[in-house]
Amino acid sequence: MKKQKIIDGHMHFQNINKINKAVETMNKLGFQKTCCMALINTDRVNFNPEELYFKSKYPKKVYICGAPDYTKLIKNRKDSAEDQEKQVGLMREAGFDGVKIITGKPSYYKFTDTPFDDKKFSGFFRRLEETGFPLLFHVGDPAAYWNPKDAFSNLRGWNYTKGGFVKFPELLRQVEQVLRRYPKLTVIFAHFMFLAYDLKRVEGYFRKYPNMYVDVTPGTELYYDLSKDPAGARKFFIKWQDRILYGTDLFYTGGPVPSKKEKFADLTERNSEILEGLKKFFTTDRELKLFRSSDLKVYNISLDASIKGIKLPGKVLDKIFYKNFERLFGAVPAKLEPGKALEIILTVKANARKTPLNRKTLDRIIRHFERME
Repeated sequence: MKKQKIIDGHMHFQNINKINKAVETMNKLGFQKTCCMALINTDRVNFNPEELYFKSKYPKKVYICGAPDYTKLIKNRKDSAEDQEKQVGLMREAGFDGVKIITGKPSYYKFTDTPFDDKKFSGFFRRLEETGFPLLFHVGDPAAYWNPKDAFSNLRGWNYTKGGFVKFPELLRQVEQVLRRYPKLTVIFAHFMFLAYDLKRVEGYFRKYPNMYVDVTPGTELYYDLSKDPAGARKFFIKWQDRILYGTDLFYTGGPVPSKKEKFADLTERNSEILEGLKKFFTTDRELKLFRSSDLKVYNISLDASIKGIKLPGKVLDKIFYKNFERLFGAVPAKLEPGKALEIILTVKANARKTPLNRKTLDRIIRHFERME
C-alpha cells in the first residue's frame, strides 16, 4: 500500500533545544515536511528567531510563517503602519514562506487592541495581497469560551465572558471587511475558523472569497462538530476539497520564556498518540476512541460525545494532506537569506525585554546566523 504523503501545515516551534524532538515527532507521524507558525509574546516580541533557526537546520523540510513585530504599533509610533508593511517585504526576503497572525485570538487581541480593518493595517494587508504571500490567520476561539461555566477555557485562562474581550461576531465583521478590501489576499483561517458547527456559513465564505481557505488543525471541538453529521461533513469536504489544509498544532516550547501554563505545553508524546488517531478521521468511517479521562485537564474534549470518521476518497486526501499546501506555499520551502534573517533577529533582540534567558537564546541564534553569512 502506498504511503500517504502528509505535510503538517500548522505547528509551533519556540525552543531550539527541542529541534531533535520536533524532527523525531515529524518522522514518527509520517510528515515529510512541516510549517512552523511563529507566535508573539509580551516578553519576547515574537518567536521568528526560533523559526528561522529551525529552517536553517532543515531547509528542505521546514516552511516558516513569521509573526509581525507590533512594537511600534503598541507605542503608537507615527510610522507604525509603514513599519507593518515593510515587515512583509523583509520576511519574504529573509526566507519566510508566509505570515501568521495570532491576534485574532481574543486573549492576544488585547496585545494590539487594534481592529484588523483599521487603517494602521491597510499597508500590511495590501502588501500581502500584492505579493501573494500566504497569511495563516487565527480568528476567534471555540464558542464555549464565551460561556462563563465552560470548564476548559476557565482552566486555561481563555474564558472571555469577563475582562472586556472582543466578541467573535465583531472579529468576523472585521475580517470580512479585510477580505472585501483585499479580494486577492491568500488567507488560511486556522482551526476551520472555529465554524465547523456551521458548514453553511463556511460555504458562504468560500463562495464569496475565492482566495480563502481553512485548516483542520485541532481544537478537538472541530472533530466533535463534524461528527454530528458525518455524511454532511463528508459531502462538504469533497465539494470544497481544494480549500482545506491539514495541520496539527504541535507545540515545542519550554523556553526561553517560561509559561505559567508550562504543564500544558510539553505533551509531545500524548499529542502524537492523539494526532495519529485524528488522522484516521479522514480515512475511516468508524467511531474513533481517542481520549481517556486523564486527558480532561489538557484537551478540550467530551468523553460522552463521539468522533466518527468521514472516510474521504484518496484524491481528496492528497489535496488536504499536502497538495493544497504546496499549491499555496510552493513545493519546496523558500530559500533562507542569512543577512536578512539576522536583521530580523537583531530587531527582536533590540525590542525584547532584557532577561538572561532572552539574551542567552537570542545570542546563540545570532552567532549561528553570523557564521552562515
